[in-house]
Amino acid sequence: MWTAKVLVANVQGRFYAVEDRCTHMGYPLYLGDFDGRVLTCGFHSARFDVTTGEVLSPPAREPLKTYKMGVEDADVLLEL
Repeated sequence: MWTAKVLVANVQGRFYAVEDRCTHMGYPLYLGDFDGRVLTCGFHSARFDVTTGEVLSPPAREPLKTYKMGVEDADVLLEL
């Protein structure tokens, strides 16, 4: 069975979903910091834009995987 750990972020009322794993060393990103649209890894401080998955600062070099998502009533829908 395949599973994915996904982090959902609210940026000014719009929701974004990215993989919950730093591309540098696999640290869980939910343990880091989130400010505006910037997600900072709590291990080596790599920074990512949650709206695009783009790397904003090293040591990470690879972007985060992003997922299309939506919210219907109380359900979060992801396209994996």
